[in-house]
Amino acid sequence: MKKIVKLFVGVIAASSILAGCGAQKGIKEAEAQNVPNVQETVNTAEVVESSSTEATNEVAEKETSAEASTSSSEEETTIADADSTTLFDQFMAGEIDAIYYDYDGNEQTISAEDLSFNGEEWDATIFFGYKDVDNDGEEELLLQGPYGFDLFDIQDGKLVLFARGEGAGATCLLADYEDKIWVVYAHAYADEEYYNFDLYNGSETIENSFGIIAETDESGNTTYKYNNMNGETNTITAEEFEEIASSILDY
Repeated sequence: MKKIVKLFVGVIAASSILAGCGAQKGIKEAEAQNVPNVQETVNTAEVVESSSTEATNEVAEKETSAEASTSSSEEETTIADADSTTLFDQFMAGEIDAIYYDYDGNEQTISAEDLSFNGEEWDATIFFGYKDVDNDGEEELLLQGPYGFDLFDIQDGKLVLFARGEGAGATCLLADYEDKIWVVYAHAYADEEYYNFDLYNGSETIENSFGIIAETDESGNTTYKYNNMNGETNTITAEEFEEIASSILDY
């Protein structure tokens, strides 16, 4: 912030009247006192000019300092942003661990070394890319393994695994549904298909959730259901089920 320095220059005049032996001498001396001293005037002007120059220099120095501070602040912000994005690379290089929370809410850690990046193994993990999957305007790291996606986000300067596939009965998928990205847990068997859709609103906050179910009985009859986030279940048509389920195929 620029500060304006105002100069207040005060001129103090001091005079003394010298007493003489005669009236004429006293008058001359009195007249002499009223005549400005040129050298003193010059010196005073030099002091004022010097003070003004110093003040101007001080203002310039403060402006330069302020600009440098602003530039430094901008640079630090840029560096901080750059450092936060490299957490993904550091994790992939095995330099840092990611954290996640188990079913009991306890913090755990996971390393890239815990994942198999050998493409020939059944449980291989591959780098899928970056995409905004929690709808906060910032891209997350996506890895794809035998049970679907592992989704990593940067939260409070830490790398967090906030969603992942938990097995054949809870494969983690993604769906582009109603112009939003949903994290989907899929459970698909011969007699039952179940898909749970979670809409994240940044971080680990789930804004909305619903599920669709297709159950087939022993006679081959299939019933389609829709569960909303309030726990209510409604019957839907096969076409409605397929319309929602097909949104997963984009991935």
